[in-house]
Amino acid sequence: MSAFFIFENIKVLNQEAIDRHRAEVTSLVEQYSGKYIVVAGKIEAYEGEWKPKELIIIEFPSFERAQEFYDSEDYRELKELRLANSEGNGILVDGVNW
Repeated sequence: MSAFFIFENIKVLNQEAIDRHRAEVTSLVEQYSGKYIVVAGKIEAYEGEWKPKELIIIEFPSFERAQEFYDSEDYRELKELRLANSEGNGILVDGVNW
């Protein structure tokens, strides 16, 4: 069952650092069998008060594989770089079949 990381980028504090993160993270996501589903793009709110400026959605083959990526030593430095140079939110959602 697929799982999805959903990240909301609220504010970039250091564009150069975020550009480095973006340049290096894609191949690492792929190493953990992940793929980008949404990167930014047009967003239009339909319900509620949530009005994100930028969303990133990454699909992994399982909840466990997504956790392995996020908690990996491979991602540690890039994760710290992103967290120190931007403000945002992130959740991991386990996909289900209806």
